[in-house]
Amino acid sequence: MSVPNSFTSGTVISSSAVNANFTDLDQDKLETTDRQNNTANATKNNQRAVFGWGYVTGDGAATFKTKAVTFPFTFDDYPVVLINPIGAWAGAGTPADISGFTSAAATTAHAYSILTNGFTVRIDRWDAANLGNGYEYGFSWIAIGTKAGD
Repeated sequence: MSVPNSFTSGTVISSSAVNANFTDLDQDKLETTDRQNNTANATKNNQRAVFGWGYVTGDGAATFKTKAVTFPFTFDDYPVVLINPIGAWAGAGTPADISGFTSAAATTAHAYSILTNGFTVRIDRWDAANLGNGYEYGFSWIAIGTKAGD
């Protein structure tokens, strides 16, 4: 029995068969032009995705901290920003890379004040406790938007 739109064992799958909306992973432009702004569908050309990570430092006195994030370039229009908490760091010094956030943390991450050149992140304790003194609370993010002329 054959299942429509499926592959059998041993079938070679090309990247265009798996996801025709995106270029190869070594490209930095997305071929997709579909976007929804609230409930209105839109077509946007020259879409690019950038991503990164960062952290805020707890002081034991506040339930949340904010930090400004600046994109490596300016988008032509306001991008969509996705953000996620990635844990806490309690080691000596500050984290050198994303792998250092090994402790679970009761935090949420919010992106707001989204502009063409960056956004502000807010890290909150969801249990209303203060962010621990000496802990770094990590977040990762992806921004997708229009960048013409590349």
